[in-house]
Amino acid sequence: MIRERGRALLKRSLANAADLLIDAACVRYFHEIGQHQVCADETFTNLDRLVTCPHLEGKRLADITDKVVTDVIAWRRGHHRWGRADLDRISPATVNRSRT
Repeated sequence: MIRERGRALLKRSLANAADLLIDAACVRYFHEIGQHQVCADETFTNLDRLVTCPHLEGKRLADITDKVVTDVIAWRRGHHRWGRADLDRISPATVNRSRT
């Protein structure tokens, strides 16, 4: 009986997670985990960048495929250091840290 209720609860929570929009997921992550990290400001900036990414706009977590992830990484690679076009593009290490 308890196991059946546990399985039903797990199934329901997984279904709800699939309907979660990327915006809501980022907000939830920041409130539950990110704000308590030493680098909370950096975490917030990275999450904000995800929310404003044109490849993720209006997407549910369940809609994020390998192609979407590849597009997001390529989009991030096109950014310049400090957001200034007169500076070089960000390094691959920065892309990895700020995307994954």
